[in-house]
Amino acid sequence: MPALKAQYFFSFAILGCLLPYIPVYLHEQALGEAQLGYVVSMSGVAIMFSPVVMALLADAHLQSRTLLAWMFGLSALALVGVWWASGFWPLLAAYGLFWLAFIGTPAVQDGLNFRVQARREADGQPRVAYHRIRVWGTVGFMVPSLAIYGLLTWGGASVGVILPVALVLGLAGLANAALLPRVANGAAPPLSAAKSGGAAGEEEADEGAELDAPPAPPAAGLPTLAAARAMLEPSMLVFLVAVWLCMLAKAAYYAFFPLYLTRQLGVPMQWVGLILSVGVLIEIFFMLGFGRLLRLLGLRGLMAVGAACDALRLALLFAYPNIYVAVGTQVFHGMSVLVVHVAPQIYLNHRAGERYRSSMQGLYCVAVLGSGQILGAALGGLVAQGTSLVTVFGLGAALGVAAAALFAIAFRDRPAMAEMAA
Repeated sequence: MPALKAQYFFSFAILGCLLPYIPVYLHEQALGEAQLGYVVSMSGVAIMFSPVVMALLADAHLQSRTLLAWMFGLSALALVGVWWASGFWPLLAAYGLFWLAFIGTPAVQDGLNFRVQARREADGQPRVAYHRIRVWGTVGFMVPSLAIYGLLTWGGASVGVILPVALVLGLAGLANAALLPRVANGAAPPLSAAKSGGAAGEEEADEGAELDAPPAPPAAGLPTLAAARAMLEPSMLVFLVAVWLCMLAKAAYYAFFPLYLTRQLGVPMQWVGLILSVGVLIEIFFMLGFGRLLRLLGLRGLMAVGAACDALRLALLFAYPNIYVAVGTQVFHGMSVLVVHVAPQIYLNHRAGERYRSSMQGLYCVAVLGSGQILGAALGGLVAQGTSLVTVFGLGAALGVAAAALFAIAFRDRPAMAEMAA
């Protein structure tokens, strides 16, 4: 388990280097708002291809730890290209190659994690709740901002220092992949609603959030096709459309919030990562409390409240563009992350058959995260260039309201959720 936690740490630490600062870095490379939006959207383009292929390989052929080693190694190599690139097209190509190599890591990590937990249960050991593993990614996202703040403030570095720091973290992830457990793909037993009591304590109780409903019916053919059929069930389709709307808003936010701080509000660039880390610090408590929130609100309630929190955060940034609101609205970040990066993965795993568990996560990356990232970042760039940075957040708030309404009104998968929250 320590190696699995470390893998989440390193993967999200790389994101903690890039996401807060890459818009500022690209702006310093003389890219306009629309060009910046296109470059940032390359992560979404990569999601359309890489995760589903990597997840299929994890389900059918290769050890997940081998895939992760290749992805971290190629990501580190691609970061060298980003470091050397100059101008719109070279940056677009190099940044796109990085994301093609890196973007599959969450799906493969999640698939490996769920297989490890199923194996632990088969061996008579308590399962560890997903959010208790995923929280190490939250910690990883936050740590680089402290190092980068020191390098920018006292070390005299330019914002380009994010690239060598991310490169070192990529190499660390490559080395750690060798320590990950070997789990035979497709060999883990099916999840069971029957659970033994007592010995697992609170850890086991939290696992009610991911174990109890029956998986989707098995299907013939490729694991990817079986996963796609399961995801087209009406209840799941409504769920995924609503999450997609949240992702549109989140993509625009991440692409332009750093510029909102530095250009609109005049915040020195070394503070950008620390301001975002306020939200990430709060996120840790939401992550650790995820099981309790799910039992209290149910999945539908949790998703609706989370989307509403995201909408409120963006609406406040739109209506009151000042530093106090920019920092204060980080309190909503924890619920926002649960809606896109925690609850959907657990719900999909809950619905997945063992044969296509990783493929389900990969298709989610493609259909929801990828397309949402592309459209959200590109649309945000066009809106920022055509109107103002502030207007981007008004658009995001409207999308969040629509998502909250879909969760509250149209998502009806309640019996299964009642079992999950038990």
